[in-house]
Amino acid sequence: MSKVFIAWSGNFEIAQKLRDRVNMRPGYEAIVGGNANGIKNIYVGGTIIEQMKGCDQAILLIQKNEAHGGLSPNVMFEWGYLLAKLNPNKMHHYLIDNPQIPSDLSGVWAYGLSSEGKTADGIAEELAEQFFSSQRNSLTKNKMKVIIDRDETRGVITKHCENPVSSNYEMAQYVFCYIFSAVIYADTRDEALRDMEKFYSSLDEHALQSEELLLAVRCAIITMGFLKKVNYAGDEQSVPKDVFYSVRESYEELSDQVEDLAESEVKTALQVAISDFIAFAYLLVINGGELDDDKKRTYCNRLYEYSAYTVEACNRLESCSPKLNVQLMRLVRAYMYRDMFCALDCLERIESEEGAERTAPQEERLKLIKENLFNSLEERKKLYNEYSVSNVNAQFMSNIEMEYYLALAEYRLYEDDYRQRERIKEKLLRYIRNADRQAEQRRVFTEKIRGYAEK
Repeated sequence: MSKVFIAWSGNFEIAQKLRDRVNMRPGYEAIVGGNANGIKNIYVGGTIIEQMKGCDQAILLIQKNEAHGGLSPNVMFEWGYLLAKLNPNKMHHYLIDNPQIPSDLSGVWAYGLSSEGKTADGIAEELAEQFFSSQRNSLTKNKMKVIIDRDETRGVITKHCENPVSSNYEMAQYVFCYIFSAVIYADTRDEALRDMEKFYSSLDEHALQSEELLLAVRCAIITMGFLKKVNYAGDEQSVPKDVFYSVRESYEELSDQVEDLAESEVKTALQVAISDFIAFAYLLVINGGELDDDKKRTYCNRLYEYSAYTVEACNRLESCSPKLNVQLMRLVRAYMYRDMFCALDCLERIESEEGAERTAPQEERLKLIKENLFNSLEERKKLYNEYSVSNVNAQFMSNIEMEYYLALAEYRLYEDDYRQRERIKEKLLRYIRNADRQAEQRRVFTEKIRGYAEK
């Protein structure tokens, strides 16, 4: 239930009618600021503060107050209090008849309208339409930060059904980020799957009307269930064909449903996630060893196509909110460029066998392989440089560092310049020496702790 505080400066009737329209929508509870119900023996100032403390959104009806010759002092107090309490996308400013506002507040986003020739009912209807349209605002947090701060994000999700502080549209983006948290923090996947299943079963009637949220949760449950079925053999990952077919069917069905959504940041985010994990599924079944060369060749081409589509979807999602999406999209693009390399590398190995039919000249394919490795390396390098100078989760930073050096090592295999190959080699050896030293230090402490524990 979203609790909405309505602050008003001019026409009290408009505020009341707007409140009634907001309350007609399931999942919303609006209250007009002040002692609107005429309760006796109550301190009105205290009432307003308690009302504002209990809200998670606010509507401000900014209109000239005839009694004051300008804006009401009360609404100015409420405006300041709410600006300090709520995130910017939870504040909905409506300027009625172009009132004069303080210059310090002139930079806030606002919707302006004229009351000329309109009834209070008509104005309230227009305001309600604008308010509900604004419920599709984006999550105003850096998505990579939401992913890294996994415990905080989990708290938002697990507490949502009991005490919602985010719109369903924002929750869809939290769920999207939670999917990638489970990818990065592999040891949390079982818990994340339980969280998503419980979250889905706890959704109220209002949340069940949000297609974006429902599809995001479905994507999370499918993905976390899929990740639990991945087989590990050393550094190789794979899935059996039957798992692949089942997962691919689930994602394709989900993709069709997402395609029917209205254009939005959530739709693009889900397209990124779905195509990313379909590509991953193709990579894993190719690694599984159950495919003949003809089927493997077909799947390599599909892996390449899905990866290329995901890169394009990443670019679209980044353009929606560049500052909020750029780091996550770099990470996903790095995975996709590497998947494209894997597809091409597998094709080259198949078609280099004696008597095999070629679908591309070797020189052309090797050039494309190097290009994709370089693109993956560049995306990882940017992430590594950004996070190596910041204070982030140690496990996350270790993954970023490891994947950067792996990309560097793979790229070196296709580097033609001898001097550049040697420079990369020395850089890799420094990383290995440092990693070995840290591993040895960890082993020493582990043995010491084991000794104490066994006494």
